[in-house]
Amino acid sequence: MSDKSKININLGGLSLTLIFMVLKLSGCVTWPWWVVLCPVWIPMVTIFLLLAIAIMIAVLSEVL
Repeated sequence: MSDKSKININLGGLSLTLIFMVLKLSGCVTWPWWVVLCPVWIPMVTIFLLLAIAIMIAVLSEVL
């Protein structure tokens, strides 16, 4: 994967967040803020959960 495609993926989430924020602040949507910020926190939560699962598997494989 080239560097340009990685940048485009990251900017896609940022762009979607900015669009949602503009819609929320302009009153076009009445979504709660946690929905508006989903493009930011969903990837972070996913990475955290995968990391936690990997750590648990590593610890349990050493114990057993």
